[in-house]
Amino acid sequence: FSLGWTITEEDFLNDINGIDFIKIRGGWGQLGNSRVPRNEFNFNTSDGSSNVNYVFGQNQDLNFGAALGAPVFPISWEVTTETNLGLDFRLFDSHLAGSFDVYDRSTEAILNVQPLLNSPADANFFDNGADITNEGFEINMSWRDNITKDLSYNIGVVYSYNNNTVENVVPAYDGQVGGSLNNGQITKRLQEGQPLYAWWMFEAGGVWQTQEEIDNNPSFGSPQPGQLRYVDQNGDGVIDDRDKKFFDSYLPTYNIGINLGLNYKNLDFSVDAFGAGGNKVYNGLKGTRINGGESIAADVFETRWTGPGSTNTDPGANRTSIASSYYLEDGDYLRINNMTLGYTFRNIVEEIPMLRIYASAQNPFLFTDYSGFTPEILNTGNPEETAGIDLSAYPNTRTFLFGVNVQF
Repeated sequence: FSLGWTITEEDFLNDINGIDFIKIRGGWGQLGNSRVPRNEFNFNTSDGSSNVNYVFGQNQDLNFGAALGAPVFPISWEVTTETNLGLDFRLFDSHLAGSFDVYDRSTEAILNVQPLLNSPADANFFDNGADITNEGFEINMSWRDNITKDLSYNIGVVYSYNNNTVENVVPAYDGQVGGSLNNGQITKRLQEGQPLYAWWMFEAGGVWQTQEEIDNNPSFGSPQPGQLRYVDQNGDGVIDDRDKKFFDSYLPTYNIGINLGLNYKNLDFSVDAFGAGGNKVYNGLKGTRINGGESIAADVFETRWTGPGSTNTDPGANRTSIASSYYLEDGDYLRINNMTLGYTFRNIVEEIPMLRIYASAQNPFLFTDYSGFTPEILNTGNPEETAGIDLSAYPNTRTFLFGVNVQF
């Protein structure tokens, strides 16, 4: 349901200079989730798997068996309820236009994939695990003007902010972990009051310098000089899972888009960019790649620990792949997505009323402090898996185009 009121149609506001259009609106609605991969888990319908055989007994006879594939487990629809308020406006002879929206979006009984424990079929099933709340706002503004009859420009900006929180977690899943690094390490945890599958790991507290230092302080595993040391959060003299803590989320809290345009006579120039931030990216390339014997970034090599006193920040070449805050980096970035410069010839000959030549650069620049190739880690699959984890990212390519548009 939605309701809007165009205020500038009212007598008290329809003749004020500088105000061309103002509309306030609000809405409320509910919907379910149809994006469930039914082919993969068959939506919790019971099925069996034959050919699960086992050699058993004194004579080692082959026994034929079957296993449960997915249980008949009652679940309900995800229900997303959203309330929003908005404002649309055009001002100053429509030179300035934009909109502002604020929303509260709550999803009850989210469907997430759970492993079927103690099943030889290694099956999975869906279950309603928690509620999720997303609260935020979005601003969209643009300005366009003609400086002279030959020179014009336009500027547009879109900014959105979102706060994600997990609520009402089913007790069986509160504290569920995920974010596997494919080496026995996990990086995420589902817990009420945190963002969806927030980062959860040890806090790095420097680098072990000497064996004597290791012997006289609480440590995890059997560290060696040059490896990371971890903070004893509860002060009990033991480093274990009780010392792990939350470190924000892989989900960006803001997104931004920018577009610029400039026209002078037959010459046109445009730039558009986008970015995101407020999140953390797990740079596994600084850990798992080293242990795998693959190529590494030059700065990882140059800043590594090489002996007592060389650094208390970056571990040496014999670093472990234990999940810690050392591998978390800010995911803020701004990418120049496209730059285009063109020139239009008009009425060169009667048969060709318009001919435009242009040069375009796609993905020419990336501004970020992230030390990997790109912080734009694809959030494919389930959030409890590899979303936000950089294990094998490849840099985005730059493309340069030259072209001609002809109108006959």
